[in-house]
Amino acid sequence: MQKSVLIIFSLLFLFGIMLNSALVLADNDDSGREDSEKEKNNEDKSESSEISLAKNQERERDENKIRERIREETSTGKIEVEREIEVKDGKTKIKIKRKIENENGSVREETIVIERDEEGIKKRIKTEGGNVEVETELEIEDDLKSNQTNLRARLRDGNYTDIKILPDTASEIARLRLQAMNLTRIELREKIHNNIPQVVYQIESNKNGRFLGVFKLQMRVQAEINPETGDVLNTERPWWAFLVLESDAENTEDTSSSQTENTAQ
Repeated sequence: MQKSVLIIFSLLFLFGIMLNSALVLADNDDSGREDSEKEKNNEDKSESSEISLAKNQERERDENKIRERIREETSTGKIEVEREIEVKDGKTKIKIKRKIENENGSVREETIVIERDEEGIKKRIKTEGGNVEVETELEIEDDLKSNQTNLRARLRDGNYTDIKILPDTASEIARLRLQAMNLTRIELREKIHNNIPQVVYQIESNKNGRFLGVFKLQMRVQAEINPETGDVLNTERPWWAFLVLESDAENTEDTSSSQTENTAQ
């Protein structure tokens, strides 16, 4: 009887040791899994950092300037966008360069410059190398993206209008519509049309002409152009414009005809 009891206690003792060992092994296995999961998470974080670096985004900063660059290779070619912000003597100058290299090897470059005065009231938008500069009192924002730079103007009601048509293009549209070579004023402004605010290019020109074909004068003409689509929204001329023989159109025709004659000679 005593032997049977002793054997039972011995078996229970051995079973307890085995159970405790199994629990210890399970704990070690769980801790090992946690460690491996932590290592995996760290590896994932490091891989995500490598992915963000692979996007080839750069940012530099010195005393007065901040430079940002984004380079991207697409199925149709390569795109490089660079933005430089310079603050000096209270004035802010933003220069945006965009270079597009197509798969056929052709390269197109454009540079947009936005300038703000000390009070931040007057802004100027121009394309570098072009002769057209636009003034505006609207708040202009630029959004640097991987494949393009978006300009937009903020209206008084808080809404935004994209500026897809740059000043050079808007001025060419106005020249064709007004048949005027000399533009005197280009402004990006907000106007109310049918109680709805909208942003327009307002472009003016003083056209030379002869009233009744005799008296020399200058006649002010104006065009409004949609900065999103390039559509001509409105043109204005004096009511007596039909009495004026416009010289700009004549000069253009005379120049082209004289060039034709010289070529023929």
